[in-house]
Amino acid sequence: MLLDLSPGNISYAKSKASESGISLSDYIVGNAVDLSGFPVDQFDLVLVLGPLYYLDNTDDRQSCIAEAVRYAPASSERFVRQLSNATKITAFQLCDNSVTAACF
Repeated sequence: MLLDLSPGNISYAKSKASESGISLSDYIVGNAVDLSGFPVDQFDLVLVLGPLYYLDNTDDRQSCIAEAVRYAPASSERFVRQLSNATKITAFQLCDNSVTAACF
C-alpha cells in the first residue's frame, strides 16, 4: 500500500508501478499525520520517507512519528527519514518505542 498527500504523486506512482510490473494492494491519497482510517497493527513495515521535511509544526512531526509507531506492530520495522534544510539526511529506526538515529 502506498499513501501520499498528493494525488499527482499517487498517479505517477501507479504509472511507474505498472511500467515496472509492480503490484501494490492500494494507492491512497492521505495524510501521514492522521492514519485513523486504518486498523492498528496492520502493516509489517512502515516507511516515512518524506513527510517530516514538509511539516513545519513540531506537533505535526511528532504526530507523524506517533502514527508510524501506532500503525505497525512492535515486532515490525519502522523507519523514518528526514532531509534537513542543510541537505543532511537523518534516519531514524523506531524500535520498542525508542528511537535510534543516524546522520549522514
